[in-house]
Amino acid sequence: MRGDGISLTKAPMFDHGDVELVSLKPGESVEGTIPVTLYFPEIHRDLKQTEVVLFWSYQMVLKDGRKLDRSGGWLSLPPLQQGVHSVPDMK
Repeated sequence: MRGDGISLTKAPMFDHGDVELVSLKPGESVEGTIPVTLYFPEIHRDLKQTEVVLFWSYQMVLKDGRKLDRSGGWLSLPPLQQGVHSVPDMK
């Protein structure tokens, strides 16, 4: 959502392909990046005008098929400074 309350234009949903199974021991974690422009191809245009707030949620599925509670969060991206042309990937 843009800072002025307008929703961003989303790209059509696409298949993420094979899901990677990851086993974690207690206390371990996993991190990665999500290329935001795959989901919101016009985000550069929006960030030239206003702040953008990204909301997300996910639901982890265990190997045995049980689903954990849905989790989520948000990230505020400030407007791009003049001369800046890239949007950081979410980590």
